[in-house]
Amino acid sequence: MLRCLLLILFTALHLAAAPAFQDKTNFKQKDGSSFSARLQGDEYLNWIETSDEEILLFNKTSKQYEYATIKEETLLPSGQRFAPGAKEKKSAPFGKRVQKKELMKLWKKKRLEAIDKKRPKTIKNH
Repeated sequence: MLRCLLLILFTALHLAAAPAFQDKTNFKQKDGSSFSARLQGDEYLNWIETSDEEILLFNKTSKQYEYATIKEETLLPSGQRFAPGAKEKKSAPFGKRVQKKELMKLWKKKRLEAIDKKRPKTIKNH
């Protein structure tokens, strides 16, 4: 009985998506400038959101935080560096700024895809 209970508990914990730490955190750019923002999302899709709802990602190649863009249903760094405290707001290339509504739609899709992958496949009898 105890084994069964532990198995159920382990399975339930494994299937649950863990939310990102949502308190404000300080982020530091490669040039030494810093800004405060919140981590958002979960293990399926995550991003950084500033207080004025700019959606950012860390670009591992450039080693800096950049505006995010959505391409082929994937959230990617745009290549355009986020400049904390800049007077002129810049967004992703060609004015394609990630909208919150579009991001939430993508996030839900990624979560549903992950859940579907975890579901056992049913065997069809011929």
